[in-house]
Amino acid sequence: MNKNYIYIDGKVIISDKNGNNKQQEYYDNLDEVLIKENVIEEIENRIKELNRKKDSFKNKKFMPTSLFYFISAIPISPFLLWMISGANPFITDVSSIFGTISSAALCTITTATGFIPFGLLITKIEYNDYKRKIKDEQATDCELEFLKSQLVEKKELLNKLKNDKSRDKEDKTFRSKFVEDTKELKELHTLSRTYYDLSYNSEKYYKYYKKGKLEEKLHNYYNDFEIELAKDYLEEKGPTLIKKL
Repeated sequence: MNKNYIYIDGKVIISDKNGNNKQQEYYDNLDEVLIKENVIEEIENRIKELNRKKDSFKNKKFMPTSLFYFISAIPISPFLLWMISGANPFITDVSSIFGTISSAALCTITTATGFIPFGLLITKIEYNDYKRKIKDEQATDCELEFLKSQLVEKKELLNKLKNDKSRDKEDKTFRSKFVEDTKELKELHTLSRTYYDLSYNSEKYYKYYKKGKLEEKLHNYYNDFEIELAKDYLEEKGPTLIKKL
């Protein structure tokens, strides 16, 4: 990242955040070039980070494995009782609300009463986590798509800026100046976050959009520009994204 530069007699010495320096000729739009270089570097770093994140996704079709294990444990519970107590539950009768039944039957009923609801609860939690990961992966793809388009756009703009070597506004006094990239980097981060959020919450936001309540629901979180962006995004991609969930 470019940090600052020093102007001396028509030349500039540019320093980055790692303490490295490089010298080059001054030109009028140097400040804008250095800002764009920082934005491009930030985009490239974020793309690398998101690609590493994508490599970690291992989402497959959801299988209620925990529920299967709980249900599988029910028929073997009498045998476990036999091992623990030493008494054969299949030939031992006990009184219950169902009348006189074998210990094995009572053990099976009791185990099923506890295991099935608990298994369903665990499965629900696992399914919610599965859906969250699916949405995370989908939103990551959306953010990547936005950043890749921005990378192309910013590189094209940077090339145009670098091709303009005019020095009509040159200030020949010695000076040191910081690269004022905060505004553009903040805008990039905000838009990147917005695209991720729009995709992650596409199902909920699309329902708001269809009911005409999107602006009402988002005005505390999005500015006017982002709300219009959300409308365009959901109109174009909302139905497709929801089908993927």
